[in-house]
Amino acid sequence: MLIIFCDTISPRLEYVFKLLFRDILGVDVGFTTVKEDYINSSFPKINYSKNRITKEELFFYCDDFLFENKIRKFVPEVIMFDGYPVIFPHKNTDSAFPFDPFAMSFYFVSRYEEYLLEDRKDAHGRVKAEACLAFKNSFHHRPVVNIIAGEVKLLIEKKYPAFKFPEKEYKFIPTYDIDMAFAHLGKGLIRSVGGFGKLVLRFKLKEIFERILTLAGIISDPFNNFDQLIEQQKKYNLKSLFFVNLGDYGTYDKNISYKKKRLRKLLKKLDQSAEIGTHPSYKSNEHPEKVKIEKERLEGILNSKVTKSRQHFLLLSFPETYNNLINSGITDDYSMGYASQMGFRAGICNSYNFYDLAGEKETSLRIHPFAFMDTMLEEYLKLNSAQIVEYVKPLIEETKKYNGELIAIWHNYALSNNKEKLRVYREIIKLAKA
Repeated sequence: MLIIFCDTISPRLEYVFKLLFRDILGVDVGFTTVKEDYINSSFPKINYSKNRITKEELFFYCDDFLFENKIRKFVPEVIMFDGYPVIFPHKNTDSAFPFDPFAMSFYFVSRYEEYLLEDRKDAHGRVKAEACLAFKNSFHHRPVVNIIAGEVKLLIEKKYPAFKFPEKEYKFIPTYDIDMAFAHLGKGLIRSVGGFGKLVLRFKLKEIFERILTLAGIISDPFNNFDQLIEQQKKYNLKSLFFVNLGDYGTYDKNISYKKKRLRKLLKKLDQSAEIGTHPSYKSNEHPEKVKIEKERLEGILNSKVTKSRQHFLLLSFPETYNNLINSGITDDYSMGYASQMGFRAGICNSYNFYDLAGEKETSLRIHPFAFMDTMLEEYLKLNSAQIVEYVKPLIEETKKYNGELIAIWHNYALSNNKEKLRVYREIIKLAKA
């Protein structure tokens, strides 16, 4: 255990120290505000305050940020330290670092800035990656919180050679969003006729014949490539996660009805070799009660509890979305990532508990950040197949370096009937697992 001295124990302070030491470095911490107890403790210790107490101690000068209890509008100053960007710099020469690593970590994982970027959203109401501090300063592709934790660890190991940190293992989790399980099957008469009409008007002969052959049972539905996805999982001994949209049909919610036997059969089959989570519909952001309704639909199909979730279109509104997930019985969410840019939205490649800034408290909801998504690479970054692997490789290597949790997103429809996309997908799986 490590003992942390501070003048005041605030919710933010307690949260971020446990995040860095418990979640990332794997050790327990205790807190004291009594100098005598701190000085007399036989445990390795850290002083996080405004003033040094002893000459021999490991001292970190504290910014006031972790002791505040409100959200104020400001933009942190970014400086370079040992080749990587940091925030909350100071001029205290006694401090181990010329910046506050704990205030910095809290700023990123709490998504503090996103509470202040209401006017920097895209057409779907998502905060733009390009408006965020990390992107503006070109370090969104680096897990700066893990980097900081590693630097703090080195200082502690140097100061206390007998103190041992546990070894952590890198983990790779491939995940899939089932926005549309089938391209042609199970859509009912009205949707099928409407789909044919659109194809005819656009003169898409290939798609017309594909639909006819699929409905006639001559060829497989192009979106039904789940056997191939499971095959990759088994080949590399991976445990995958599938998130399924069971929302009512709408402009952005186009899956077939949850009542269809075809979809229910598919989900039960996937549940035998992977884990299934809910993918709250686009409409659920306007009608929060739909999250619980859709989750219960999935539980009814699987006959088991559903606790994992990822937002459709990655729609997140802080703290409302996460608080609604908690109230709906969700324990783990996989939505933390950019829609338009790959990288580490919260500056971290580990899972962590969500901190509600509006309520100034740590919650029970576990956040699992993802690093990249197939449609992001193709539609937003406009990368071709030859570029994608080299583009994501540094993210994979960064996560491995810091023994983090690498999560990637694919869509079954995006991999349909495309040998080149499937080749790239398999190459990334192999590289991430290696």
